Amino acid sequence: MDLPDHQDIDLSLGEAEALARNASRGAGYSWGQADECAAAVRWLESRQLPGLRLLSERLRRIDDAGYGADYRARCPSSVHADDLADSRQLCPIATAGLLNDHAHLLDARTELTGVEDPLLLLPALHALAEYWRAPIGIEWVADTTSTTLHIARGAVYLASHNTDSLLTPTATEISIVRDVDKTLGAAKPLQTGNRARISEPDLHYLSAVANRTRAPVSAESRARGAG
Repeated sequence: MDLPDHQDIDLSLGEAEALARNASRGAGYSWGQADECAAAVRWLESRQLPGLRLLSERLRRIDDAGYGADYRARCPSSVHADDLADSRQLCPIATAGLLNDHAHLLDARTELTGVEDPLLLLPALHALAEYWRAPIGIEWVADTTSTTLHIARGAVYLASHNTDSLLTPTATEISIVRDVDKTLGAAKPLQTGNRARISEPDLHYLSAVANRTRAPVSAESRARGAG
């Protein structure tokens, strides 16, 4: 996959997951959603996709704009087709939770609009494919580019040669098709690994945001030996 290589610090998947959890919480996500952010980042990094970089960019935008808690919880009001296709600025973590909780109600073709950082939605779509025990096709459109992926037999295939929209901040449209009849041809599944990588600026930023979850040092804590 021809993605720019901005990561130069090696982390274990456990370290990446812990960093993502604490940074997400520091940015205002609930602990439950912070756990979901962390699991999504670990899943992406384990497939050599830049989950930490994506989370860093997302949290920077939230910080810069000063969005409230309602922004981080935005998802469609229901899984009815009209509600799924009539939403904007959806949080990928909140939306992932909605889709997984109502997997049994989703149609064979699901259309979403206005999902931010759609790559963070991919682990939930992988879980949907496992729940349905069926291959699914995914396409998201961002401006004039699109990304096409397939999930089959537990593997994820990047079927599109254009990766410009893989890291897009917003997918204007996402299509999820169950039991997709698609020949994968020469497409190879994403490789899995047990390490994560992150750039030094992203590591410093996420660490600083994660530190917001720590209690301030007091005279009493220092007396007990705190740093």
